[in-house]
Amino acid sequence: MQKTARHLLFILSLALAQSTIAAEAPKRYIGKTAMFYVNGDMPFLTRVDTGARTTSINAQNVDIADAAEDKNDNIGKQVSFTIINGKGEERRITSTIQGVTKVRNSQGTEYRYEVPMKLRWEDIETTLNVNLRDRKTMSYKLLLGRDWMHGRVVVDVDNNEGLQN
Repeated sequence: MQKTARHLLFILSLALAQSTIAAEAPKRYIGKTAMFYVNGDMPFLTRVDTGARTTSINAQNVDIADAAEDKNDNIGKQVSFTIINGKGEERRITSTIQGVTKVRNSQGTEYRYEVPMKLRWEDIETTLNVNLRDRKTMSYKLLLGRDWMHGRVVVDVDNNEGLQN
């Protein structure tokens, strides 16, 4: 009887483990570059960067209504800016500043505004706080950080899918 109970307990624990695994959505593979669409239909050839904590977009002509000198005092205020993709297509956007993020890179440390934006890759569409950065001299006008990747994708650096689009 005890042996049967142990077998039953073992089988139940396996079934529970299988249902937990099945409930998690499988991660998809993304290459080192990918085609993303911002706020609906604006295409950006995007650099997938596992070293970047946050996602960054090329933003020019950033204007804040009643701007304060301290960036943190501008959280909650309206901001207007122009996003420009690699083809030179522009779109003026007005949004609300959600936060200020500290970014460290080879140029040093800087503080950037974060605003919510819709990002779509294939059939995955997510609203994410994206930081605003002048990326006009950079090859990729949208840099995808771990904040978007986490729990969704595995990066395959041998996959150049975005370069084909």
